[in-house]
Amino acid sequence: MKHRSRHFILCVFVATLWLAACSPAGTADQNAVITTSPEPAGELPLLMLDGTTVDLADYRGRVVLINFWATWCAPCRIEMPELDSYYQAHGDDGFVLLAVNAGETRARAAEYLAENNYTFPVLLDEDGAIADYFGGLRGMPTSFILNQAGEVTYQHVGMLTTADLDAHLTPLLQSRQ
Repeated sequence: MKHRSRHFILCVFVATLWLAACSPAGTADQNAVITTSPEPAGELPLLMLDGTTVDLADYRGRVVLINFWATWCAPCRIEMPELDSYYQAHGDDGFVLLAVNAGETRARAAEYLAENNYTFPVLLDEDGAIADYFGGLRGMPTSFILNQAGEVTYQHVGMLTTADLDAHLTPLLQSRQ
Protein backbone atom coordinates (compact mmCIF):
# COMPACT_ATOMS: atom_id res chain seq x y z
CA MET A 1 0.00 0.00 0.00
CA LYS A 2 2.84 2.36 0.87
CA HIS A 3 4.37 1.75 -2.60
CA ARG A 4 1.09 2.66 -4.36
CA SER A 5 0.83 5.88 -2.37
CA ARG A 6 4.34 6.92 -3.39
CA HIS A 7 3.59 5.99 -6.98
CA PHE A 8 0.39 8.06 -6.93
CA ILE A 9 2.19 11.08 -5.45
CA LEU A 10 4.94 10.78 -8.06
CA CYS A 11 2.36 10.62 -10.87
CA VAL A 12 0.57 13.71 -9.56
CA PHE A 13 3.88 15.55 -9.27
CA VAL A 14 4.93 14.64 -12.85
CA ALA A 15 1.50 15.61 -14.22
CA THR A 16 1.68 18.96 -12.42
CA LEU A 17 5.13 19.67 -13.86
CA TRP A 18 3.95 18.72 -17.36
CA LEU A 19 0.94 21.00 -17.13
CA ALA A 20 3.02 23.88 -15.82
CA ALA A 21 5.60 23.51 -18.58
CA CYS A 22 3.15 23.01 -21.39
CA SER A 23 -0.05 24.72 -20.45
CA PRO A 24 -2.80 25.77 -22.83
CA ALA A 25 -3.50 29.43 -23.27
CA GLY A 26 -5.80 31.15 -20.87
CA THR A 27 -6.60 34.79 -21.20
CA ALA A 28 -4.23 37.09 -23.01
CA ASP A 29 -3.42 38.82 -19.72
CA GLN A 30 -2.18 35.56 -18.22
CA ASN A 31 0.12 34.73 -21.12
CA ALA A 32 1.24 38.00 -22.62
CA VAL A 33 4.37 39.81 -21.69
CA ILE A 34 4.60 42.96 -23.74
CA THR A 35 8.21 43.95 -23.98
CA THR A 36 10.48 46.06 -26.06
CA SER A 37 14.03 44.83 -26.38
CA PRO A 38 16.68 47.41 -25.51
CA GLU A 39 18.33 46.81 -28.85
CA PRO A 40 17.52 44.92 -32.00
CA ALA A 41 18.17 41.20 -32.12
CA GLY A 42 21.74 40.76 -33.29
CA GLU A 43 23.51 38.06 -35.14
CA LEU A 44 22.37 34.60 -34.16
CA PRO A 45 23.14 31.59 -36.36
CA LEU A 46 20.03 29.47 -36.82
CA LEU A 47 20.17 25.83 -37.88
CA MET A 48 17.29 25.00 -40.20
CA LEU A 49 15.68 21.56 -40.28
CA ASP A 50 17.14 20.98 -43.75
CA GLY A 51 20.68 21.50 -42.40
CA THR A 52 21.27 25.00 -43.77
CA THR A 53 22.18 27.89 -41.51
CA VAL A 54 20.68 31.37 -41.61
CA ASP A 55 21.16 34.33 -39.32
CA LEU A 56 18.48 36.15 -37.35
CA ALA A 57 19.84 39.48 -38.61
CA ASP A 58 18.98 38.36 -42.18
CA TYR A 59 15.30 38.92 -41.35
CA ARG A 60 15.59 42.65 -40.56
CA GLY A 61 12.98 44.60 -42.48
CA ARG A 62 10.42 41.83 -41.98
CA VAL A 63 8.02 41.02 -39.16
CA VAL A 64 9.16 37.79 -37.48
CA LEU A 65 7.30 35.40 -35.20
CA ILE A 66 9.67 33.06 -33.38
CA ASN A 67 7.65 30.20 -31.94
CA PHE A 68 9.25 27.61 -29.62
CA TRP A 69 7.48 24.25 -29.76
CA ALA A 70 7.96 20.51 -29.25
CA THR A 71 6.11 17.47 -30.53
CA TRP A 72 5.25 16.31 -26.99
CA CYS A 73 3.56 19.65 -26.15
CA ALA A 74 -0.21 19.38 -26.70
CA PRO A 75 -0.84 23.16 -26.86
CA CYS A 76 2.00 23.47 -29.39
CA ARG A 77 0.33 20.88 -31.59
CA ILE A 78 -3.05 22.61 -31.26
CA GLU A 79 -1.75 26.05 -32.30
CA MET A 80 0.28 24.87 -35.30
CA PRO A 81 -2.56 24.80 -37.86
CA GLU A 82 -3.40 28.44 -37.01
CA LEU A 83 0.25 29.46 -37.26
CA ASP A 84 0.57 27.71 -40.61
CA SER A 85 -2.61 29.37 -41.93
CA TYR A 86 -1.39 32.82 -40.85
CA TYR A 87 2.01 32.12 -42.41
CA GLN A 88 0.43 31.10 -45.73
CA ALA A 89 -1.90 34.12 -45.74
CA HIS A 90 0.76 36.72 -44.84
CA GLY A 91 4.07 35.38 -46.17
CA ASP A 92 3.92 37.76 -49.12
CA ASP A 93 3.24 40.70 -46.77
CA GLY A 94 6.69 40.57 -45.15
CA PHE A 95 5.82 38.03 -42.45
CA VAL A 96 8.27 35.32 -41.40
CA LEU A 97 7.42 32.44 -39.07
CA LEU A 98 10.40 30.67 -37.56
CA ALA A 99 9.17 27.63 -35.66
CA VAL A 100 11.93 26.54 -33.28
CA ASN A 101 11.79 22.91 -32.24
CA ALA A 102 13.11 22.91 -28.69
CA GLY A 103 15.23 20.03 -27.52
CA GLU A 104 14.22 17.28 -29.93
CA THR A 105 16.17 15.52 -32.64
CA ARG A 106 16.07 16.51 -36.30
CA ALA A 107 14.47 13.15 -37.12
CA ARG A 108 11.61 13.56 -34.63
CA ALA A 109 10.84 17.12 -35.74
CA ALA A 110 10.98 16.17 -39.45
CA GLU A 111 8.71 13.18 -38.90
CA TYR A 112 6.08 15.28 -37.12
CA LEU A 113 6.15 18.03 -39.75
CA ALA A 114 5.87 15.53 -42.61
CA GLU A 115 2.88 13.87 -40.94
CA ASN A 116 1.09 17.24 -40.79
CA ASN A 117 2.23 18.91 -44.05
CA TYR A 118 3.23 22.20 -42.42
CA THR A 119 4.86 24.72 -44.76
CA PHE A 120 6.64 27.12 -42.40
CA PRO A 121 10.41 27.08 -41.83
CA VAL A 122 11.60 25.06 -38.84
CA LEU A 123 14.73 25.63 -36.79
CA LEU A 124 16.39 23.16 -34.44
CA ASP A 125 17.40 24.13 -30.90
CA GLU A 126 18.66 20.83 -29.56
CA ASP A 127 21.00 22.47 -27.03
CA GLY A 128 18.78 25.41 -25.97
CA ALA A 129 21.08 28.13 -27.38
CA ILE A 130 18.27 29.92 -29.25
CA ALA A 131 15.99 29.82 -26.20
CA ASP A 132 18.85 31.15 -24.06
CA TYR A 133 19.37 34.02 -26.51
CA PHE A 134 15.78 35.11 -25.81
CA GLY A 135 16.18 34.80 -22.04
CA GLY A 136 14.98 31.21 -21.68
CA LEU A 137 11.50 29.74 -21.78
CA ARG A 138 8.92 29.84 -18.98
CA GLY A 139 6.74 27.25 -20.69
CA MET A 140 5.78 25.80 -24.02
CA PRO A 141 4.82 27.07 -26.44
CA THR A 142 6.52 30.45 -26.16
CA SER A 143 6.50 33.03 -28.94
CA PHE A 144 8.39 36.25 -29.60
CA ILE A 145 7.38 38.89 -32.16
CA LEU A 146 10.12 41.00 -33.71
CA ASN A 147 9.30 44.18 -35.60
CA GLN A 148 11.03 45.26 -38.81
CA ALA A 149 13.94 46.72 -36.82
CA GLY A 150 14.51 43.35 -35.14
CA GLU A 151 13.19 44.49 -31.75
CA VAL A 152 11.17 42.10 -29.61
CA THR A 153 7.81 43.85 -29.25
CA TYR A 154 5.77 41.03 -27.73
CA GLN A 155 6.29 37.76 -25.89
CA HIS A 156 3.54 35.20 -25.36
CA VAL A 157 3.68 32.08 -23.19
CA GLY A 158 1.01 29.57 -24.16
CA MET A 159 -1.01 28.98 -27.29
CA LEU A 160 -1.41 31.77 -29.78
CA THR A 161 -4.86 32.15 -31.28
CA THR A 162 -5.89 33.78 -34.53
CA ALA A 163 -7.09 36.76 -32.46
CA ASP A 164 -3.60 37.05 -30.87
CA LEU A 165 -1.94 36.92 -34.28
CA ASP A 166 -4.32 39.53 -35.69
CA ALA A 167 -3.84 41.81 -32.67
CA HIS A 168 -0.04 41.71 -32.52
CA LEU A 169 1.22 40.83 -35.99
CA THR A 170 -1.24 42.38 -38.42
CA PRO A 171 -0.63 46.00 -37.25
CA LEU A 172 3.13 45.52 -37.71
CA LEU A 173 2.55 44.14 -41.21
CA GLN A 174 0.23 47.03 -42.06
CA SER A 175 2.85 49.56 -40.90
CA ARG A 176 5.20 48.19 -43.61
CA GLN A 177 2.90 49.36 -46.38
